[in-house]
Amino acid sequence: MEQIRSRFDGDTEQYLKTLHGQKLTQEQFQKKIAARLKQTEQLYRATAQAAEASDEDLKTYYNLIRDQLTPPDLRKTRHIFLATLNREEAQVRQTAETLLERLKAGESFSRLAREFSEDERSSPAGGELAG
Repeated sequence: MEQIRSRFDGDTEQYLKTLHGQKLTQEQFQKKIAARLKQTEQLYRATAQAAEASDEDLKTYYNLIRDQLTPPDLRKTRHIFLATLNREEAQVRQTAETLLERLKAGESFSRLAREFSEDERSSPAGGELAG
């Protein structure tokens, strides 16, 4: 009720006028909302029970649509990892900014990643993260 009432920005007179225009008293309106909520709850319960699928149902459905399913797009991701643990933040930030400037100047990301990245797994691959 309060949510509906709030639509009238505290104008109780306008709220009551609207109810009257729909030939409803406040009590009738409350009963109507309660009935609608009960109906919605019953509908939800009925559909929730009907919607329960067995493993066999799911397998059958999957087999029907398997050809329509597509694997997600693969994205290549790479980084230059600079560790911050036990280091001065300003020093790490300065290194990162220097590397960014070198990249903007046209230097190879892969070469800089191999040289500066502290990620032992991705640096040999030019900073590429395995998918």
